[in-house]
Amino acid sequence: MSVDFSKLLPAAVIVAIILTVILTEIIKRADKKDRLKGYRIYVPAILSGLESAVLAFGEFFIWKQVPFYWAVIFAVSVFGYEAIYRKIKTWMGIDETAANT
Repeated sequence: MSVDFSKLLPAAVIVAIILTVILTEIIKRADKKDRLKGYRIYVPAILSGLESAVLAFGEFFIWKQVPFYWAVIFAVSVFGYEAIYRKIKTWMGIDETAANT
């Protein structure tokens, strides 16, 4: 029985976008000494590149399409960062205003 992973590609890309946002936030919060200031855009760029390579390695798409999916994952995760992060916090029930007081 052969499984066609390309049918799962939209879901895999959405998971990669959400994973990029979550990992970027974890790295941002772990950077206590603010060493990444000015370089924070590279974190989601590297993560989305790794995730698109993993998807190609998992045969979700061919290797020639890696730059396209890298750009898609990177662009959506960067430009939709605040909205996605806010939605994740709402789903998890995290109230940041109560945590700051």
